[in-house]
Amino acid sequence: MSPNQPRTPGRNIRVPDKVWKDAKKKAEENGESVSDAVRRCLEDYTKKNGKK
Repeated sequence: MSPNQPRTPGRNIRVPDKVWKDAKKKAEENGESVSDAVRRCLEDYTKKNGKK
């Protein structure tokens, strides 16, 4: 793997513009990326709802 290659595969999701804009603003305020926030939310979701 090259040094600039991401460690996880890219994913595509559809999100309304307003939600994305608001999420990006909040993520920047928290010193993180939207990807970081989405990853955390998905991890919390799978923990809360049980992995299958």
